[in-house]
Amino acid sequence: MNETTVQQPKKGGKGLSWVITIVLIIIAALVGYTVGRNTAQPTVSIEKPTALEQDFGDVPPTIFPQDFPFEIGTSLVQSTQRTDKETGISQANVAFYSQKSIQENADKFIAYLNQNGWTIVNNANNNGIYNIYATKSRDSMSIQMFYEEGGGGLKVQVVYTVIK
Repeated sequence: MNETTVQQPKKGGKGLSWVITIVLIIIAALVGYTVGRNTAQPTVSIEKPTALEQDFGDVPPTIFPQDFPFEIGTSLVQSTQRTDKETGISQANVAFYSQKSIQENADKFIAYLNQNGWTIVNNANNNGIYNIYATKSRDSMSIQMFYEEGGGGLKVQVVYTVIK
């Protein structure tokens, strides 16, 4: 009689291949995670508003000079105040339409600035646009007058800046 030897399959052969497969998957995941972490990703910056802007409707902003010579019978078409939270600089913007001429308004504003201790830095009438720029301490005031297209009349815009 011939003897035949039959080998029985090893127990754990399939289990070992599963363990090796799982270990390889874990290693691949760790390598992928590490490479992904080291890759520079674009920075998303969220810009925080640094200025507070307020609309005052038809009354001057709180920082605007109380004694400014507004024309009687006119109403403001713009009245805003913007304050930079970082620098503390505040800027008030007002605008109105005047029934008076550019020269009448210029004379009135120049007299006001001189009487209240402002230094007039610029006083110019170029091409129908009249600009007056004055400073007082660290503050400034810019007054611009022009005839608006479309028949709106003489528009007066005043920017008052307060530096703290």
